[in-house]
Amino acid sequence: MPVEGTCRPAARLSFVFTHRLLVYLMPGLVPLAVAHPQAWWFAAAWDALVLLIVLLEWLRLPRPSDLVARREFLDPLGIGMESRVGIELRVGSVPRGLASKPAQKSWANTAKESLAGKPARLTAVLIKDHSPLEFDAPGQTEIRWVGQATGHASYVVRPRQRGDYAFGELHLRYRGVLGLVERLARAPLTQTVRVYPNLGEAQKHALFLTRSRQVEMEKRYRRFRGRGREFESLREWVEGDELREICWTATSRAAKLMVRQFQFERSQQVMLLVDVGRLMQSKIGDWSKLDHAINSALSLAQVALRVGDRVGLMTFGARVKQFLPPEAGAAQLRAILELLHGVVAEPVEPNYRRAVDTLLGRMNKRALVVIFTDLAQSAGLPDLVVYSARMRHRHLPLVLAIQHPELAALAESAPASAKDIYRQGAAVELLARRERQVRKLQEHGILAMDTLPDRLAIQAISQYLEIKERALL
Repeated sequence: MPVEGTCRPAARLSFVFTHRLLVYLMPGLVPLAVAHPQAWWFAAAWDALVLLIVLLEWLRLPRPSDLVARREFLDPLGIGMESRVGIELRVGSVPRGLASKPAQKSWANTAKESLAGKPARLTAVLIKDHSPLEFDAPGQTEIRWVGQATGHASYVVRPRQRGDYAFGELHLRYRGVLGLVERLARAPLTQTVRVYPNLGEAQKHALFLTRSRQVEMEKRYRRFRGRGREFESLREWVEGDELREICWTATSRAAKLMVRQFQFERSQQVMLLVDVGRLMQSKIGDWSKLDHAINSALSLAQVALRVGDRVGLMTFGARVKQFLPPEAGAAQLRAILELLHGVVAEPVEPNYRRAVDTLLGRMNKRALVVIFTDLAQSAGLPDLVVYSARMRHRHLPLVLAIQHPELAALAESAPASAKDIYRQGAAVELLARRERQVRKLQEHGILAMDTLPDRLAIQAISQYLEIKERALL
């Protein structure tokens, strides 16, 4: 949402002289090298004339209270995404609701109003916007003034983290045509902005996979008679139909054998469980594992909602943080986005028992439960295996673990020293342990994958589409 306000004088100093003023004062210093009284008079007269011109230019420059600044975010703010910020500066009045009380007229204002002609044209304005430290932003932006009433500029920011962040005041330095003096001003454009997960990555994955054969088949709503769980209609029995499909109540009414026809369910439930525990704090490049999990969950939610399924969300650490029941439609995607923007990892172990108990207590209808997590090292049977297996009688669990790419690279590298040999051995052992945990999950009837972060969204959506195609729900 754009914000605007009337500028105010800078806190300490309201004007500064430029380097160009020294150039204009130099001719007045040259006669001082001549030991003649008239030369001194010429130097004094010249410098007085230059200072008078400086004073007139300063008086003709617009006062800070005559300027109205406006900041507007031209693109959505997403982690790792470049977004444009537009700055508008105009000579005029702010809307009534934002207008400040008129100030008392000083001698300078009275002298300025008495000067003939209009105020001096602004030629350039240097702007310093106080952006949050979590943003990559330029130091300052320059407005090349167009016309005499308004000027525009824009700059690019790149947030490095999700969450809510505050932009501060806008500081300005502006000068006239001669450029001998600059006024300093500040605009009270304090506002809080919200940084969401990476929408660009999510939309890219969703668009790519929506064009695939599986999604197109789902969107066309092709019926498969005799399969699925959703009742479609009744028809007369023909040879080859299974006896268990006979509807005896309809048979008694029609006085002939009638069988039930079924179709694939079109509005199934998908529940996204995002682990916010200790292991998800690990950094992979500029993002944490939690950031990769959130972007992948958002990609999967977009595809599932587009297909027509209902999608819900739960985040959990030592306890359940957030729970959003499954719903369909674009409003649900916005709700998921709002919940995910402020999620942060915490330095505790995830409590899978509480997460599974909460899920079983709140959801009775069968759902695909996608768990975005990491694999912790455990001497016994990991909690992830134990409690994921507990929900199999009602739901279909799918575990997606995020593997650090440096593990595989280190395990495949050629060691150059004894230290490298030990490091390579540790990486090979860690990968072997992760493979054993994935096998344990699969042995307990749980769909599981250990994937790299850049493949996480693709794997999540591909597994979802395969489950839909095979009618595993």
